Amino acid sequence: MNLFNRIIRINIQRPITSKLTQLIRNQLENIGLYQPKLLSVQIDCKGGSVVQAKQIQYLLQKFAQKHKIPILCFAGAQVYNSANILLSCGNKIISAQHSEIGDYNFSGQIWNISELIKKQNIDLINLSHGKYKDRLNPFQPIKEEDREWLNNININYEMELKRQLTLNYSRKFINHYEQIDCLKQVFESSILNGQQAKKLKIVDEIGTIDEYLQSQYKNMKIIEFFKPSASNLQQEIIEKLIS
Repeated sequence: MNLFNRIIRINIQRPITSKLTQLIRNQLENIGLYQPKLLSVQIDCKGGSVVQAKQIQYLLQKFAQKHKIPILCFAGAQVYNSANILLSCGNKIISAQHSEIGDYNFSGQIWNISELIKKQNIDLINLSHGKYKDRLNPFQPIKEEDREWLNNININYEMELKRQLTLNYSRKFINHYEQIDCLKQVFESSILNGQQAKKLKIVDEIGTIDEYLQSQYKNMKIIEFFKPSASNLQQEIIEKLIS
């Protein structure tokens, strides 16, 4: 075995933001003399920016293409919202049996900011400028047009998320009809466990990432980015105990 061969393992546990994108970019650009043989991405994340998730997908796929290696994606305890873009970009997707995969909805509670300021006795200076300077004035009750504006933003994010997931998952289905049927069930189900996701073909197999790496890349050394904390390793330990 070549002494420079390595598995590149990225653990994504933080919100998907421009900061995470930059961290991943910096890490992937500093592999040094090592020769990557697999890009492994473990995702335990509640989501974040759709735009940044798509950018991270681009970085992962660009790195994999450059080194002519596959991408392995693993669903940890929770893969919500835009984190599904990262999960779906893998050449192979593995999930723990009781992983929670889904939550494609961006709608949520819209706070009355002026009431919150009063109740919490918050000191606030409002500096407004730009195209939407009249939106969400913190010193006034929220307007119906502001609610509608925010709801439209959320709807657009949700549509973009589902478009990207449909594109990413398209290669997994026998034909267009199967794709429509499975993804309709996926998006309507909101949250799926690993077994349900496998049945609908958005997950390839059930297992743990360590078991897969040991069986397919035995004894190959790993370069690991953003090591998971002990609490986030509990999911894999539980899976091994109950399997």
